[in-house]
Amino acid sequence: NDIKSVNCTAKNPNCACDFDVSKMSEGKIYIRFRVYDKANNMNTPLSDGSEVINEYIIDRTAPDMPENVKTNSMDGYIKLSWDMGKEEDLKSYNIYRADGEEGFFYPLRENLQLISYYDTEVEFGKTYKYKIVAVDEAGNVSEYSNEYMATVQKDETKPKILGISPKSESVIGTSQAIKVVATDNACLN
Repeated sequence: NDIKSVNCTAKNPNCACDFDVSKMSEGKIYIRFRVYDKANNMNTPLSDGSEVINEYIIDRTAPDMPENVKTNSMDGYIKLSWDMGKEEDLKSYNIYRADGEEGFFYPLRENLQLISYYDTEVEFGKTYKYKIVAVDEAGNVSEYSNEYMATVQKDETKPKILGISPKSESVIGTSQAIKVVATDNACLN
């Protein structure tokens, strides 16, 4: 296999060098690293006496776009879901949203590692559009999914108090806080 070399020289004790792979073909590459000091001494070899040679895989193939995307208008929020991609190197999903039917898309959530999302930053009666992309480990981004639209239903589910601390009729000092734990189907205010 073809081995590319990175030679790093500098006029101070520390050095950082970049090796541009942007124009290299997709596939495996092997890179030999050599560092020299001012006296032309080369870096020490590995413990087995071999040179420092690393293998990398250049990946320029984008994942497939998310499929079977669904938007469900729920009680005060919108649930999005889609099928898991089949790529072994799939890393995450990015969700884009547009406010209204004619709005511009902007990033709503990036680096999501799930196949569903609950959009609770919505207003009752308002329509939102969504599209999703898949991202792989190399940073390749799929094409956008189709656009999907949903209108938020009125939230009629009441929040619930799960607990209060300290309990009722407790004696509390000036530095103690009273805590409440509550939940809601969409979003607490």
